[in-house]
Amino acid sequence: MSVSQRVGPPDLWPRQPHPSGALYGELPLTLPRTRSNSHIVVIVSRENGVTSYEVRRRVDDEPHCCQIDTSSEWILAGGVRVEKKRSDKPRAKVGGMSVAVLVAQQRPSTDPERIYVDHADGNSLNDTFANLHWVTPAFNSWNRPRKERAEYFGVYMTGQTKNCISVIFRDVHQGSYDNCETAARVYDLVVRLAYKDQVEKTPHMLNNLPRHDEHVIKVESRADGVDIYRVDHYYLVVFGNNVQSKHATLEWTQDAAERFISDQKWEQLRIWLNRRFRRQNLEIRNAITRNADNVAFMPMKPSKNTSVEVLMDDSTWLDLMAAEVTLLCGYNKRPTFRLDGKTEFLNRFLRRDVIDHVNHNVLDHRLANLEVRDRSANSQNARKGSSALMGITPTKAGGWIVLTKAKGEDRMPSKTFAAGDLENAIELYDLTALYQHGPCALINNPDNLDEYLKALKEDKTKEKVKDFLAGRRQKKSMYEGVGGNFTDARDEVRSAIYADFMKLKSKGTEWRLNFEFMRPWYLYYLPELNLDNARVILDKAYRVMGGDDFVRESREARTESPRGSPSSKRKRD
Repeated sequence: MSVSQRVGPPDLWPRQPHPSGALYGELPLTLPRTRSNSHIVVIVSRENGVTSYEVRRRVDDEPHCCQIDTSSEWILAGGVRVEKKRSDKPRAKVGGMSVAVLVAQQRPSTDPERIYVDHADGNSLNDTFANLHWVTPAFNSWNRPRKERAEYFGVYMTGQTKNCISVIFRDVHQGSYDNCETAARVYDLVVRLAYKDQVEKTPHMLNNLPRHDEHVIKVESRADGVDIYRVDHYYLVVFGNNVQSKHATLEWTQDAAERFISDQKWEQLRIWLNRRFRRQNLEIRNAITRNADNVAFMPMKPSKNTSVEVLMDDSTWLDLMAAEVTLLCGYNKRPTFRLDGKTEFLNRFLRRDVIDHVNHNVLDHRLANLEVRDRSANSQNARKGSSALMGITPTKAGGWIVLTKAKGEDRMPSKTFAAGDLENAIELYDLTALYQHGPCALINNPDNLDEYLKALKEDKTKEKVKDFLAGRRQKKSMYEGVGGNFTDARDEVRSAIYADFMKLKSKGTEWRLNFEFMRPWYLYYLPELNLDNARVILDKAYRVMGGDDFVRESREARTESPRGSPSSKRKRD
């Protein structure tokens, strides 16, 4: 029977995502590969809104068992890899970005201090919403599997005869108690005070003794930051999330709180006088360390064997050295330091605001080089909508659209990438954001910041970004296997259909196609495809997918924002 006489071809997969977020196909579903070195990803099951999938590097390898919300299953279409550093757990990544971050960014952190995405249950391959939460660096370090030497978390037997029951939290002694249950409740109290609602998803890291609210009661709260708690038969003076002292009666505790406040004031005065004396001494000795350009600097170690110079004004150097602080490499390789028990970013310490580096050198913290971000930069950094990727949205055909605001103009340039080019799409958006708004711009992949900034110093990279912002398109098709010399978009789509058929016929069915929604239809006609009927099948495929309407919709999608609003209003002559 000829192709023209065959009836009953399968329906196309819908171009719109499934309402549940699930990818189309029967389980177990092996996802198409984008490259020869792509990992093998198989969706095994879906249950109660959670998708379980396996990732292998090779067919014979032991699989990594991963989980993700079914509503976020579209992320897997970008090609998943499981990577493991020597001292870290295995993590699922798409386009060089952590799947956990992609999922969590759909519900961005509202607290600027909570910059890490933490796995509540400690399983780094469980990337469901229920298991992810935004946390502070301190909490992220605390939430690690550890072996306790006692029955309760944070409770230790100390002393020479090991008969003293002590509570220790973050290497700080929180007092000694006469029974383990009371000590366990004190530990839970200081953990909750330090991490607040961050512990809601990690109850397994607390002792959680029954009737906690009956045994732990807040008795008094003072304006100076000192609180009094009753835990069983003890009264505690709590300041700075730590137990300062414990007493048998409320009256003794209130007296102790007054003495503690008085001591704190004298201690603060003593520290201020000492710092002032050290600062004057440094000025007299002219002890400021300077580089070859005669600029004051302090060293910072990004890694064990490397050191960089953090530039600053003389007054800043004197203040920091008088406080005897050491610069540490923080999030995004930003200089941080500990001062009065708190960790601070150097730029926030100096300006108390969101800033940008004028000369694009993130290590230059001279005040003249730090300026508050302009309205355009703030607009770029404001997350809009619920997309996991900033400035990147999936197309109906399975590819990706990069869309960004041109700084100072009423235009939104866009560019479309093929399904397997998610990493390139992320790179283009990140480079464009950094080019327009400087090193402090919010980007999808902050781990690559240094690499991006280095690339932006090259003329080739700058030209690529400028071409994108100017709307100059390179002579390259958005479809894989298609040349860039088409003047008619309809011919380009037909060529992409032919490229899909050739990939299926020559390489097999496991590869990612230009039009994934056409896969059932392709596989139905693939056995009959030959030189004699190729044109007939291609024309039929073009009509089935929507023909000229599909081409028009694809063109319109390139000029629409993620919210569906027009990307720009161009003036016409």
